[in-house]
Amino acid sequence: MQLAGLGIMKRSRKDKIIPNSNEELETLRVMRNQRPAHYTLKIESFSQLQEMVTRCPVPKYESANFSVGGYEWRLSLYPNGDSKRNGNGYISLYLVLAEESNLPFGAEVIVLFRLFVYNHSHDKYLVVQDASETMGRFNAVKHERGFSQLLDLSTFKDAASGYLRKDSCIFGAEVFVIECTDKGERLSFVRSPVYNSNFTWSIKNFSREKRDYIKSDVFSSGGHKCTSNGGEGSLRFSLLAVANFSTPIIVDYIASATTSELTYIGEDGREQLAGSGIMKRSRKDTIIPNSNEELETLRVMRNQRPAHYTLKIESFSQLQEMLTWCPVPKYESANFSVGGYKWRLSLYPNGDSKRNGNGYISLYLVLAEESTLPFGAEVIVLFRLFVYNHSHDKYLVVQDASETMGRFNAVKRECGFSQLLGLSTFKDAGTGYLLEDSCIFGAEVFVIECTDKGESLSIMKNPSYNSNFKWMIKNFSREKRDYIKSDVFSSGGHKWCLTLYPKGHISVKGTSFSFFLNLEDHLNLMPRQKFLVKFELRVKNQLTSCYRRGAGSGWFSSTSPSYGWVNFMPLCYLNDGSKGFVVKDNLVAEGQILLTSTSKHC
Repeated sequence: MQLAGLGIMKRSRKDKIIPNSNEELETLRVMRNQRPAHYTLKIESFSQLQEMVTRCPVPKYESANFSVGGYEWRLSLYPNGDSKRNGNGYISLYLVLAEESNLPFGAEVIVLFRLFVYNHSHDKYLVVQDASETMGRFNAVKHERGFSQLLDLSTFKDAASGYLRKDSCIFGAEVFVIECTDKGERLSFVRSPVYNSNFTWSIKNFSREKRDYIKSDVFSSGGHKCTSNGGEGSLRFSLLAVANFSTPIIVDYIASATTSELTYIGEDGREQLAGSGIMKRSRKDTIIPNSNEELETLRVMRNQRPAHYTLKIESFSQLQEMLTWCPVPKYESANFSVGGYKWRLSLYPNGDSKRNGNGYISLYLVLAEESTLPFGAEVIVLFRLFVYNHSHDKYLVVQDASETMGRFNAVKRECGFSQLLGLSTFKDAGTGYLLEDSCIFGAEVFVIECTDKGESLSIMKNPSYNSNFKWMIKNFSREKRDYIKSDVFSSGGHKWCLTLYPKGHISVKGTSFSFFLNLEDHLNLMPRQKFLVKFELRVKNQLTSCYRRGAGSGWFSSTSPSYGWVNFMPLCYLNDGSKGFVVKDNLVAEGQILLTSTSKHC
């Protein structure tokens, strides 16, 4: 006897799930303190939920919708595992793009998402994300992505593991919609930018000069106006840019007492002028240590370009050479805006020697000074850095595998990787990262702002004293209507009735007796509001006082107000007087609400 619902039952769409053969290799699992930013789902009686969903047509629980990035999402939880996708013995959890998002055919939503399970013992969240892909694609056909083997059920239920405490557990999600900004810059170099790039300055009566410093006449080179700034009676002097320009330039020059020769100029640089000018140093941050760099850092390849910023360098070797003369040998990109803050990239093409970066390219994400933060305030982000591979036409994505977020504040404005990529590997033509001395770096930055959205699911046993409803139908054999309804009864804060099809539902008419439980006040429910009910329907054997029973569970909502059985029992068996179900032309039917779920939303 199969439970059926007269309302619409929406099934999960099939999606590519991590295969069992390499589940642990494909999935990144780390612990963190912070709660999920976008949604939490608390279940106060996991064992009862497991029992209830086993009797549902689709054995899953779907959360309420939550909004992120202009789209509607929900969580789909299989507490007994998704058997159709190799999830037996596991908890299965998916992120679903809700139908309310109404995507046109062919359109896609590209997201980075992570799913969570709270550990009560450690007071931390287990974070689970796909290590083989750095983004998920959702469209009008493929609405669901996640993990059929999120967590082993035996581990989850083991009290020592800490995931289930007093039969209560918490799941969660973070969803970051990736929208490419097409922001970036290109750094190129011009040798001897103007014919007269060599400026000569004769200083007369030098020994009698009393001023602290003296300036030459202005001269032009590379589209900018410069002047030499001499120091009192010494060979120390600086080269100053006279004109105001929004993007500083890199200048490599050979200095002498009276001449300044410009040999290279970067057109789109961000480094401040070398010499006696102020050189801004990177602030120290926690960087992946050398001893376990490869273990701590997740590296994968992907097709899509970085969403938020790209930095193309057209002559990497010249940049390396020029920066060796700078007080801090780094190149800083222009600022770019993400999440209401200003950021930039800080690149050490020769490696950051002060942070164990010798022999590597070092790359950091910097919270720009223009993003003024009060003391004590923090910006929490998920960020990833990129290096383009010309041979594979893909991007190497590098992110911290030991921490799932970066913390920036007024003191600590920099996070990244001192050992982003080995220089020997990077420069090897066979690897594809450097093509004709050109390379591309990039960044994605997702600012984490907690929405405090979530729900708490509880199960109410025997929701009302009068949850068992009895109904006697007289003159049963003479009933001419296709179906008949009982009086309305109340249970669990809702109104219900029983519905019988004496001659069978239209699909089994003349062969089976059909019996359903109906939610009478379903039109009072909010859109997408639903609750799970475990119930039992019975027809009494009046000779033995035994029952023909059907026990099931269903998600009742405004669109699915009725659950029961089309083939409750054969009509020939029901109408046989010797069987005891119809006595003196009377039939006794009963319905009982056993368990009801209630959800509180915040």
